[in-house]
Amino acid sequence: MRGSDFITIIVPVYNGEKFISRCLDSLIYQTYSNFEVLVVNDGSTDSTRAILREYESKCSNIRVHDTLHLGVSHARNKGLENARGNLIAFVDSDDEVLPEYLEILYKIMKENDAAIAVCGLKHVRGEGSCIPKSYIAKKDCGETVISNAVCFLEKMEEPFRYELTAICCNKLYNRELFAGLFYPEGKIYEDSAIMQDVMYKAPIIAETDRKLYLYHRETMGITRSAYCEAKLDEVVHAKCRMLFFEEKEEIKLYNLARKQYCITLLKHYYLLKKQKRDSKQNLIMLRSEQKQYLKGRLWKKVLSAKVRMVFELGRFFPYVCGAVIVKWDSYLEKQR
Repeated sequence: MRGSDFITIIVPVYNGEKFISRCLDSLIYQTYSNFEVLVVNDGSTDSTRAILREYESKCSNIRVHDTLHLGVSHARNKGLENARGNLIAFVDSDDEVLPEYLEILYKIMKENDAAIAVCGLKHVRGEGSCIPKSYIAKKDCGETVISNAVCFLEKMEEPFRYELTAICCNKLYNRELFAGLFYPEGKIYEDSAIMQDVMYKAPIIAETDRKLYLYHRETMGITRSAYCEAKLDEVVHAKCRMLFFEEKEEIKLYNLARKQYCITLLKHYYLLKKQKRDSKQNLIMLRSEQKQYLKGRLWKKVLSAKVRMVFELGRFFPYVCGAVIVKWDSYLEKQR
């Protein structure tokens, strides 16, 4: 059908032979029909390409685009470049979505004239699909909350909802929001690098509390693997996010992003120093940033007393405070 309501779902994949079928099966049976799945094969060396070609031959709305292995950012950029839809969604190749995922996101987007529609995220563990074969799609949208970009981005203050503002995969977008924007290639934690730019353009964001996106945790991508210095990309992206809001003169968002930046600085200082490797220059860089951004009282007024105390102690005992933050993150992870 296509038209203005045509959706392109971009799925980057690299060596996904163990889980790509689970992902594509969940997309094939969407209750919304006017969409395509654009799978960007990021130079896979296992049987992923053969699996994709089989799906492509059987399903008229699945397209496969092969690239060299240049990373997920390059794959997403290629997906945006080759998408046919005016609406865009992203799904990671190791995740799956409920059958009504697109239908409900599209419905709340259109009913509220929104530029972005957002759904809840369910963390799941264990191999195999979490959608029963006898599952019957539910048509209700749940509770829908309407926000402007600033109000939605303020959710970064909430421990269990920060991810809603930092990842791209549980959302439906007007394609025009990505005009002039590109995921930074060769980096990890790429979602958080441009999400503030995308969402800040949206005059209306509609959010449903329905958990339609199933975020699988059993696979070991680079962001979930053992600590390495490449993970310092998270520090870089967190600072860019903070400076973005400073440039836009969004004081509250700047302060909240500064909070996240300080947390990131302390966390990585602890993790990097714990490695006991020759990371002197990076440790000096992290310590210098801590001294600059942990100080001051006025900006901390939006923070809780506990966070203010951690930051004050972090000025003098960054390793200890970093350890506390890592343990707190671990606790939150178990609560999801």
